[in-house]
Amino acid sequence: LYGQYVLRAWYIEDAAISFAYARNLGEGWGLVRYPGDERVEGYSNPLWVVMMAFWHAVGIDSFSSSKWMAAGLAPLGLLATFAAVRRETTAAVGVVAAAILATDATFVIWSASGLENALFAALLAVGLWRTLEEGEHGGFPWAAVAFLGLALTRPDGIAYAALGGIWALVLEASGPRRWKRIALWLAVFWAPFLVYHAVRYAYFAFLFPATAYAKLDRAPQWWRFNTYGWTYLKNYCVDTWRLWLLPVFLIGATGLTGWRRWAQLGLGLLWAIVLLAPGVDPLRPWWPALGLPTWWPTLQSGWIFTNALFLPLLAIRAPAWRIRMISWWMAMFGLWFAIASGGDWMRGYRWLSLVSVPLATLFALGLHDLYTLCTERLGRAGTPVGLTLGTALLLGTIAPQVLYQRDYRPETTPFSVDKRVRHYRWAMRMLDLEHVDIVDHDMGAMLYWGLDLGVVRDSKGLADIAFAYHRGEPRFVEEYAFQEYPFDLAHGHASTGMVMRRQGRRWRDGYIEFPGYGGNKPHQGNFFRKSLLVHPWQGSDAHRVTFVGGMTLHGLEAPAGVMSARYGLALRYALSRTGRDAARLYVFFFDDDGVHGMYALPQGAEKFYPTEDWRTGEVVNEAEISGATRFRTLTQAAEEIVRTDELAARTRTS
Repeated sequence: LYGQYVLRAWYIEDAAISFAYARNLGEGWGLVRYPGDERVEGYSNPLWVVMMAFWHAVGIDSFSSSKWMAAGLAPLGLLATFAAVRRETTAAVGVVAAAILATDATFVIWSASGLENALFAALLAVGLWRTLEEGEHGGFPWAAVAFLGLALTRPDGIAYAALGGIWALVLEASGPRRWKRIALWLAVFWAPFLVYHAVRYAYFAFLFPATAYAKLDRAPQWWRFNTYGWTYLKNYCVDTWRLWLLPVFLIGATGLTGWRRWAQLGLGLLWAIVLLAPGVDPLRPWWPALGLPTWWPTLQSGWIFTNALFLPLLAIRAPAWRIRMISWWMAMFGLWFAIASGGDWMRGYRWLSLVSVPLATLFALGLHDLYTLCTERLGRAGTPVGLTLGTALLLGTIAPQVLYQRDYRPETTPFSVDKRVRHYRWAMRMLDLEHVDIVDHDMGAMLYWGLDLGVVRDSKGLADIAFAYHRGEPRFVEEYAFQEYPFDLAHGHASTGMVMRRQGRRWRDGYIEFPGYGGNKPHQGNFFRKSLLVHPWQGSDAHRVTFVGGMTLHGLEAPAGVMSARYGLALRYALSRTGRDAARLYVFFFDDDGVHGMYALPQGAEKFYPTEDWRTGEVVNEAEISGATRFRTLTQAAEEIVRTDELAARTRTS
């Protein structure tokens, strides 16, 4: 709770996508990005969205409800982890497991993010605990309810539910009325799960959420030890010191009774050779160059996956074998998911928070096994040695987690992207646009605060099914984003920039960068469609004038024809250059009493497209709302007009 308190003002940007869907559902618009929008499943946490929608319907917005729910769910996860471990060992080991989970950096950081991670961890811990409890004492299958919630919290939750279901079948396979209990477990899980997905498919007409198509568009190459997913996992193990604590996790998976201690010794040596032979990053300055064969990375990944599948079999008939096996396989699936998805762009190792519960359980069991070995083999000295070793290893896993939390720099927030939303509004005012098509990749703030902008298309594909299917395939982008729905504004960084740059000249010549936003170092990379400003003049040619130096005024109109000091005067005009020189246009306002003021007309939408950048023959159209309060006095006008002799000469000639 303290860790969440420190991050109380932080939300990850993607959380606002779920907030937008929850708001729209709570207000009766349905599960859509905008009121009246098509049905696109741009979220992957349906249970979390529905929970926040309930709170929104009673007047509590998602920014508040997500924090308060996480603050309640995180302790629930700790209590359920404690209960599961205590059931198979002792209360002391349960406390250790809860302490490890409570200080796990990924658990703390992502419980505070506004996303569903706290709910996921709590349901996983409850499912683990109830599976063990009901396997021995029977009763209503609350474990199935917990795993159902898990499967409705995230798409990958079905795999954890499958593991829980398999273990329920294993544990229920004996005893009276076993078939009835098995049938009840399956009915409690599958009946509502299938009904939900039937309704969901009828609603969205796609088998998976857009996020699944966007993120899992390539088959995972788990045997290549240097892919992004493996690098993501290796960096996590090094940053949190868990690489050096791996033996404790291995011991937690099998125990140390009898022959297992010798098996663990042999496995430990093999793990050291396989992982450290090429030299992990912290050791490479001191590690010799071994010249290993090209197949070595494949051997490394193959060794890890073989252990992931078969290592828990060594725990059969060992103390606490049930919690060891189910925790290990749940942890291994979560790690495989991190590898298969190629990691995550966010700092803080978000995917590892999904396995924080089984990892805490395994580490606590490993500490208990080491302590038990010391007390059994060292006589009187066993207890103090075991306590000292256990305390040192416990601090060894907690300290780096706490340090990582202390040094964590919060990732992109919806509030930082809201600055871009407001910047888009400013650009729309400058270009006299009321409804635009935008291509961006930070959908949280765009969906939550950008209702008045128009249509926002997600180049990353999280909330755009077309981009999710095709991503940056050039022919698709050309047809979808340049022909069918030509976008008006874009933020040409990250995935959006990558997608658009593939269009070559069509992007370079068709879009113009306008000024950035925010602070002394403005955030650049904002573009508008050039044809919004540069296109043939559609009005009357009655005021067509060509000035000395080659600039032409194609026309000037005042559509309303009436000026108000409060509301200003709308002017439309178009300019082009045919020579080197430029001219500045001034409008003088006067009546029978004389001149009241002067206004210098902006050209190229002020700083959007400066006159010196205009190409010969381009007709630049303006639509400016001139407020009377911005008019200069005649004296100020005269000073500006005669600022240079050259400008004065041009002005007199005009």
